[in-house]
Amino acid sequence: MTAAEKEYGGALYALAAEEHCEDAVLEGLTLAADAFRETPGYLKLVQNPAVPREERLAMLDEAFGAGVHVYVLNFLKILCGKSALGMAAGCLQEYKALLYEARGILPVQAVSAVPLDEAQRRALCDSLAQKTGRTILLETAVDPSVLGGVKLRYEGLELDGTAAGRLAALRRAGVAVEETSAPAGAGKASSADASARRLTKADFVAWGLSGGADSAARRRALLSRLGLPERMSANAMLAAVNALYTPEEFERLLAGMPEEKGTHCDFSDHPGQP
Repeated sequence: MTAAEKEYGGALYALAAEEHCEDAVLEGLTLAADAFRETPGYLKLVQNPAVPREERLAMLDEAFGAGVHVYVLNFLKILCGKSALGMAAGCLQEYKALLYEARGILPVQAVSAVPLDEAQRRALCDSLAQKTGRTILLETAVDPSVLGGVKLRYEGLELDGTAAGRLAALRRAGVAVEETSAPAGAGKASSADASARRLTKADFVAWGLSGGADSAARRRALLSRLGLPERMSANAMLAAVNALYTPEEFERLLAGMPEEKGTHCDFSDHPGQP
């Protein structure tokens, strides 16, 4: 998103919010942005400076005059006058971001190997809503390459709880992983086993990831190797680790990690390990 798209999208949202017509404007701007994306020839025509400005504005009236809010139509005409109708999608993105922020809505994309059923979608939304304190707007996608589990994307973050992601993390940490074909129904059993026991703050204390003088340095070193944001708090890291790994996987990962220079990150000394 460009600075101009943020500026124009933000100005349109401010106007709509002031006049209490946010939903109508969102609907119209979405309609226009979709139309420009699906008919690039039309977009090229209404932005062609060789076509008189009056004719281009008349085209917009004909295409959108009866179907969108007047603020959207006027907004499109402003963009048209600047040969900037191609910014409509970016303006829509900024408009949505401001609207969702004002309403406490968090857009989340969930990627899974197979489609999530309604119960799974509802459980995922309820869990995320409880953790974030916001209403979840869930978008789902299917990607068989993730093998199993769910990958979540929101607010620029990615939490990879998929089987493929876990294998990749283990490999990055230097743990040898042998891939085998799982028997039918193994995914459900694995999920049940994973939910039976979760890592706790006590585990983090035992590993020196919380409550110690160098715990912050230990967490940063570990988060860096896991490909997670290094500024995560201990509580946020614990939630992420429980979402991404079973306790057994995480212990194997720690056991295979080398000690980082200057941080004394030897994670092998845990009461639950021999």
